[in-house]
Amino acid sequence: MQNVDFAPGLGSRWLKKNEPDGDHVNGLGFYERYQEIGRTAKRKGPVTPEVDLWEWKQFADGCVARYDDNLAEYQGDLWIRRNIQLALDDEELRGMEGFAAFSEAVGRVDEVFKSLLRWICPAEIHPDSHGGI
Repeated sequence: MQNVDFAPGLGSRWLKKNEPDGDHVNGLGFYERYQEIGRTAKRKGPVTPEVDLWEWKQFADGCVARYDDNLAEYQGDLWIRRNIQLALDDEELRGMEGFAAFSEAVGRVDEVFKSLLRWICPAEIHPDSHGGI
């Protein structure tokens, strides 16, 4: 996996385990809380924001390039976005430094994925024309 800066301008500060005390909520930094959310969801393997963003970006880019698997695999491959959503919905994580950069980075990848959906599904049937995805 290549190291990609998904949060330009913030650098990797939001990923470090040893944040200053001001960056903690209830004793957990952004990175630790993200991992805790993943463990609660019974995730296996690496549970980090950078790995999840990388996986989501790879999936979105793969879809743009031409997804070549079946519908069941496609639905299964969306697991990473569901896991990211757990983090985005977490009230504790939302209050931490780094959440805005993480959320913006996810949003940029989401836009790539949505642009493909807009191409596949014309506006008259695209979910955005009915109030959102």
